[in-house]
Amino acid sequence: MTVTIEYTTLVRRVTGIAREQVEFPEPAPLSAVLDQALCRHADLAGLLQTANGDWQPTLMVFVNDQQVRPDEVSSISSGDIVTLMLPVSGG
Repeated sequence: MTVTIEYTTLVRRVTGIAREQVEFPEPAPLSAVLDQALCRHADLAGLLQTANGDWQPTLMVFVNDQQVRPDEVSSISSGDIVTLMLPVSGG
């Protein structure tokens, strides 16, 4: 199955791309999609994970426009879009 991973804000700066399509066996857990993003873009680990390997509390993950927790146990289906976002603030 094909899943689209979208990278926004700071995450896009690290990956250098806005989105990519990745193949997974069906069904795939959300954790497999997140792990694949880290494997494809090694520099993401420092941005998306804490020093002990937990997900950053500020990481926002969306599956088809519905926000989910990164550690949530949910299955991803073919055609789904998983969006990774870190909030940006400034003044």
